[in-house]
Amino acid sequence: MSHQQIPRKHRNPFIPLLGFILLIVIGGGSYLVAPVATDFLQTTSLSIRTWSILPLQFPPEWPSLVTHLVVAFGIFFVVFVLLLLLAFLLMKPPADERDVNIAELRAERDKKRRRK
Repeated sequence: MSHQQIPRKHRNPFIPLLGFILLIVIGGGSYLVAPVATDFLQTTSLSIRTWSILPLQFPPEWPSLVTHLVVAFGIFFVVFVLLLLLAFLLMKPPADERDVNIAELRAERDKKRRRK
């Protein structure tokens, strides 16, 4: 039996660039939302039974820029994880050279049956 080399499809080289641009947009958006989110986290009260979740108390010696950066990192992390989960759900698995197209196999089988 001879070994045939199956031509592989070349991937689009701009896909990683789109991912990088998406990271920049998520980071910029989280940085822009951080001041509003910081105010929300410091002024809203939320407690479950005796456990107080909000308001968050940041150390008073931290400048406002540091608190905004901490909140921006938290927002970035949450959005990034959610987008990765969404991407993993929507991505199709990579094609392997051992994968076969079932439609082609059925067409071959039908051809052989017609010849007989």
